[in-house]
Amino acid sequence: MTKPRSLLALVPLALVAFAPLAPLTACGAPPGEVAARGTSAATTVPADATPGPALCAALRGNGEDIYAHFISLARMLESFGLFDGMAGGSSSTITMFTYESILKHPALSDCGDDSGPQTCSDAETALRAALMLKSARGYAETVGMSDGILGNAGIAELVSQVQSQGIASLIQTDPASAATELQTLLSPDALERLGILVNPDLLDMLAVTDSTLLAYNENEVLASIEEFGNWTITDNRLFFRPGLVDFDAAAGSTFARLGDFYAGYGPSDVGAMKTFLDECADGAKGLLWTDPNGGADVNTLTTSDGSTTCGALFASQVTTYLGNAQLEPQDSRIDESIGDTLNALAATSVVTGDGVDAYSAALTVYQSGQYPTGDIPFDIAFDDVKFGYWGGADSLEAILANPMGYTDEKTQKTISLGTGTWREILSHSPAEPGLANLRALPDGSLTAGGWPDLAPVLALRNLGCARVVYVTRQDVESDFATGVATKLGMTAADDTALYDLSNPASGFSASLSQATGVWCTNWNAFTDSQMDALAADSYSAPLQTADSFFSGYPRVAASVNLVGCTPGVAQ
Repeated sequence: MTKPRSLLALVPLALVAFAPLAPLTACGAPPGEVAARGTSAATTVPADATPGPALCAALRGNGEDIYAHFISLARMLESFGLFDGMAGGSSSTITMFTYESILKHPALSDCGDDSGPQTCSDAETALRAALMLKSARGYAETVGMSDGILGNAGIAELVSQVQSQGIASLIQTDPASAATELQTLLSPDALERLGILVNPDLLDMLAVTDSTLLAYNENEVLASIEEFGNWTITDNRLFFRPGLVDFDAAAGSTFARLGDFYAGYGPSDVGAMKTFLDECADGAKGLLWTDPNGGADVNTLTTSDGSTTCGALFASQVTTYLGNAQLEPQDSRIDESIGDTLNALAATSVVTGDGVDAYSAALTVYQSGQYPTGDIPFDIAFDDVKFGYWGGADSLEAILANPMGYTDEKTQKTISLGTGTWREILSHSPAEPGLANLRALPDGSLTAGGWPDLAPVLALRNLGCARVVYVTRQDVESDFATGVATKLGMTAADDTALYDLSNPASGFSASLSQATGVWCTNWNAFTDSQMDALAADSYSAPLQTADSFFSGYPRVAASVNLVGCTPGVAQ
């Protein structure tokens, strides 16, 4: 059982040349075959495969623990160099967007001094990128609730307000008064202080005049607030109930400003970032942004002249940036296409075919108020649920061609969503059930968020990645992902084929076997208030691999013998 998550606890250069593929040889396996090396298998890329990225990261989405991605990647950048390919869904798309933004920043590879510009070495560039990933902790601390980045506290306060005013009881006796109370609490002005970009659909639900339907809608609005991001699947109502947050607005403002800052766009001070990187990147190697035990860390690291700290130096540029940044930036990173710098694949679930009409009919039933509790009648076949990817045209062509010849169910469900913009991706893939209802894609299909492929190793293998590190946590597949899939028609046989670790042919098992390495964190062990402890765990997580390329990292093991990380370990 995995712990509840709340997505809005988010933390938020020269182009990286894709190195020619150096095909891995594993125990003399012929081209196209999988050869197990200890417990972490390597795949021999077919001889006629298109050269692809040299080092790739497959990211498991993890809600508010997204900083575990940032800090894990930072440690690997320090140890192994830059990643030039990534794949993931849900919150992982935010990670990829931020990392690609960092790659675009003009100061990332500028190691010059007063005498003029000088291109950083690959190792220096990787250290600077690692520091920028770590600094997301400082960005979130500086921004706070005002920019919607640290939404947990704001949502907790909203829930407290709803409960203290007794709105649930008021609905039963006076729906009209309850609507007025909720409209006041959910007004944009009231929520601005809490950093919540409210979904206007909730306000529309409170505007109906029929008292019976109004009471029904009010209970649904309460559920949207109180159950936001608890990641528990009890019924299928969360496919139809509007979520609390407006993901379109979040993409165009919160995420856009985050990307622009790290890319050096708009009012970002490129010189200030260069100073920060010049002063702090070398000293930050091996350090957390904030040490949970009070030891040396980046936040308190002093600059060369002793006049300030790296934390203060960074916070000052964030404060200046936010004071000048537009609430909805124009010509922003958010409207750039995926894959223009980083070879990235962004995943989401897609309801297609008859499932679209079935959802439309069920949504009408939900909105009528006929079913105040329990499941909404929704007749959908799991064959109509696909695993979609956005990416560059060449990347999508590669994964659809399936050059590795994978036969697992996950690969068979793969479809292309085209080369979308980050605005489209970040307003859909992170918007999972419990955070949003099913959302329309441009072609008329629907997405229920990026839960289906939380181990996107196989897609990266088909992309031609020479080495793939899977960033994940120990444990079986999440109850949330399997619960959503079940409500979308997944049968027991489908579950076995996709997610069952006791089945060596399942998509999850195959992904573990095909990873060159598995970065095995324990992020489920930490509460929302333990971000620094979570960072410490993620920064020093064991790396399961038999590839000597990674031997410089001190916690390498051929097998960590942990469920969710080691092939064949199911319980």
